[in-house]
Amino acid sequence: MGNWFTDKLFSFFMNRDADQNTTVDLITWNSSYEIGHELIDQQHKTLVKMINDLNTAYSGDNTATREELANILSKLVNYTVFHFGSEENLFKNSAYPHVEEHIKLHESMVNKISTFQEEFNKGEADISNALLSFLIEWLLQHIKGTDRGYIKYI
Repeated sequence: MGNWFTDKLFSFFMNRDADQNTTVDLITWNSSYEIGHELIDQQHKTLVKMINDLNTAYSGDNTATREELANILSKLVNYTVFHFGSEENLFKNSAYPHVEEHIKLHESMVNKISTFQEEFNKGEADISNALLSFLIEWLLQHIKGTDRGYIKYI
């Protein structure tokens, strides 16, 4: 990341609400994120909440301990794997023509966040604006891009 847009995005989102002294959510769920499948939309909402929770723990007024951050990150990684499994079960049994490519995208994302989690747990990496930006970009591209491709087949 580290480009002008990302820097401005985080400058905006990382500002706390002066009246409430709280951290602003990075992603606010809205109808444009819905793909039209109740289960998958609910899982996407959960992923949004988990990313927002990680941001709050990282940048909130009472910054979380490393152990607390590790716990939130672990839940995010595990839920991502669970969510991808749900999606794959839906489109593997359909006429969706891009099953293998979609699974490879899932595997790539799981590898990236699992590698980060391992580095974080070893003390070799920290939660950062760059990580949060990556998670936002990934999730929104996942929801608004690749997932819309399979929905008409299930």
